[in-house]
Amino acid sequence: MNRQRFSMIAKCCILVCLMLGLSAVLDGRVSYVNHSDSRETVLIAAQETKEAPVAKATPAAENASEVQVSPYIPKSTAIAADDPTVAPVVSDVPEVSETPAVSDSTERMEVPASTNIPTAPPKEKLFPATPAPTAVPTPVPTKKPNTREEIVHLAKSYRGEITYLWGGKPTNNDIKGKTTPRHLDCSGFVQFVYSKVLGKRVNSLGSTIAIARLEKIKKSELKIGDIGLKRGTGSLYLDADGKSYPEPGLAQRANQRKLLRMVKKIKKNRARKNKLYKKYKKYDEKVSRLQQEMAMIIEQYEGAELLESEETDEGNAGKPIIDEDKLAADRQKILTYRQEMRMLHRDIEKVVKQIKREKKVKKHYEEEITRHIDHVGIYCGKDKDGNMLWCHCSSSGDGVVFGVTDIFKHYFRYSSK
Repeated sequence: MNRQRFSMIAKCCILVCLMLGLSAVLDGRVSYVNHSDSRETVLIAAQETKEAPVAKATPAAENASEVQVSPYIPKSTAIAADDPTVAPVVSDVPEVSETPAVSDSTERMEVPASTNIPTAPPKEKLFPATPAPTAVPTPVPTKKPNTREEIVHLAKSYRGEITYLWGGKPTNNDIKGKTTPRHLDCSGFVQFVYSKVLGKRVNSLGSTIAIARLEKIKKSELKIGDIGLKRGTGSLYLDADGKSYPEPGLAQRANQRKLLRMVKKIKKNRARKNKLYKKYKKYDEKVSRLQQEMAMIIEQYEGAELLESEETDEGNAGKPIIDEDKLAADRQKILTYRQEMRMLHRDIEKVVKQIKREKKVKKHYEEEITRHIDHVGIYCGKDKDGNMLWCHCSSSGDGVVFGVTDIFKHYFRYSSK
């Protein structure tokens, strides 16, 4: 009977021990799963406390705040005590209360610094945190460059740097930006500014004649960067015949060609006049010779007739003989020669008059060509008083100038299309 009772008590004790152990294991798992973040915080704090140097406390502080922690407290209970949201696990292990303040002479138990609280192995999170999306910076829209504003800004930037030179044009290196021109004329300056902004040589702006062929606009349609001309026709250079050319050299060469052609004509007409005069002189000589021959015949006849009268008085009968046919033939020749001479004289007079006219034209070709000079500039807007501002390369000024002027009366617009 006693043996059975002892066996039953032993079984109950074993059962109670198993239940207590199972309860402790279950409490640890629940605390680990539900409060993994709190456990990590406790572990980090414990590590920092381990690595930090231990400062020596005063006796009063030790008596007031020191708490003896039993190394036999389960981990789950320590975690639950730190986290107010987790209910403490009730177990049969007695709670440890704070020790009362004791004197300096009283010995007290201290937990060594090297004592490590047993912890559960780390467990991966079931739902890892999604990283916050990186903010993509919104691109700031850049202002599209205005070609007209660039033209005006570039034109004004060359004030005082480029001087006027008649016929001065930009080179390819000037347009590419490798060099800066020092001397340009008015149309060369406009061509340089437009070509540099557009990145290519604009041949249609190489002369005022070419600019005058651009699209013509009204004064009310003017925009900055447009082009103005003084005469509206471009610079014209007229030769002796009134034909216009875009460059004075062309007009001068035209005059020289015409002058040479006129000199050749004069020379040819002079040679013709001399030839006609020689022919006229030849006929004149023939007529003179015939007239002399006829005079000799008549004189011989008259002398023979006088001699015949004297001989008749002396009794000698004789009659002078004259060649009438020869005289008639000579008279006819003289008439023919004189008619030819009249015709030659008329031709000579025509040639002489033609030579006089050609000499007059030759003198006209030797004179300077007629110049109709035009001027060109770039419109830059208006000032506060509403006056028109222009930038141009002036021959009378210091080269490139910018300011108010009213010399431009005709307006044109360049289009790259």
